[in-house]
Amino acid sequence: PDLQLQSITGAARNFSFAGMKKLTVTSFSKYLRTVPAVPAVPADILYVFHGEEQFFIDQLITELENFIFKEPADRQLNCHTFYGTENSLSEIISNCMSYSMFGTKKLVVVKDFDKFKSNTLDSLIKYVQHPQKSTVLVFTAEKWGKSKVYQEILEQAVSVSCKPLKEEELYGWLYAKARNADIKAERE
Repeated sequence: PDLQLQSITGAARNFSFAGMKKLTVTSFSKYLRTVPAVPAVPADILYVFHGEEQFFIDQLITELENFIFKEPADRQLNCHTFYGTENSLSEIISNCMSYSMFGTKKLVVVKDFDKFKSNTLDSLIKYVQHPQKSTVLVFTAEKWGKSKVYQEILEQAVSVSCKPLKEEELYGWLYAKARNADIKAERE
């Protein structure tokens, strides 16, 4: 079964979303819909959600949780949140390296990643280059840094910029949300 999961994950990885690794808040849902309909297999295992719109960051995390975990019990056992202001990097990497409990995937969210002291982040490069295939790791930050560590993460991750929407983008986003909630709305 583990070998089968690896081959399915590989297939999902090869299923490209027009070769994009940088997405917008409005294109993330479309991106997840391009993944073959296999339970708990996201197309990628590293994500960066960055920007000043915390509402969008929280929405993306929830969307990813819903995509990975179909059962509430799986979510409770396999979803872990850490904070750059409270947790050590060794705690996070240790959690990422451990296997999920009774499931195929686990989700590790590192909030306020930009609050970590940059001199302690070098050990993260090794993990990012060779991540645990059963762990989906999400980094969130208000401002994404430019150091070597940040750039290495961006090279490996799907990145979503969570900045305030422009007026013309806002209407499309609201319309899509209404449609997804089965609320009839007209575009003007």
